[in-house]
Amino acid sequence: MLHLFWLLMYVLLGCFLWAWLEINIEGENGWAGKAPTWRYQGAWWMKLSAGKPLTGYHVFLNLLFLWFFHLVFILTRHWSWSNEFVILGCLAVMSVVEDFLWFVLNPYWGIKKFRREDIWWCRQQKWFGRVPSSYIVGLVVAAVLFWLGWPALR
Repeated sequence: MLHLFWLLMYVLLGCFLWAWLEINIEGENGWAGKAPTWRYQGAWWMKLSAGKPLTGYHVFLNLLFLWFFHLVFILTRHWSWSNEFVILGCLAVMSVVEDFLWFVLNPYWGIKKFRREDIWWCRQQKWFGRVPSSYIVGLVVAAVLFWLGWPALR
């Protein structure tokens, strides 16, 4: 359990760093709103993503994180499904926590503007109280992945 604690502390620090990087790149324009990147807004994608366009910025940023999280397999020369599940669980946690920190730490937003009506890219998804459904789904997916990767965490 101690290993999981330190792993999550490592991921949380990464979330802070990632959030600050995105704040410095995007400013007040969330979801790469004014970034010079491509956007895909096909009907099937917009329905699947609850109204969030697919952007080159987000695709390549997430691929970069996926790439670097897998560096451990190059260094240790030991791949296993348990380790893979833990890495994917870490990425799921990062996607939720970093997104929330983007609002909390962003001087243009803050926690008071963390509302469905203020966030254009989250308006189409369901909210549970003050939390978008994508956060709940992301954390449930992370919990399942950590459970599947439990042998690597022991």
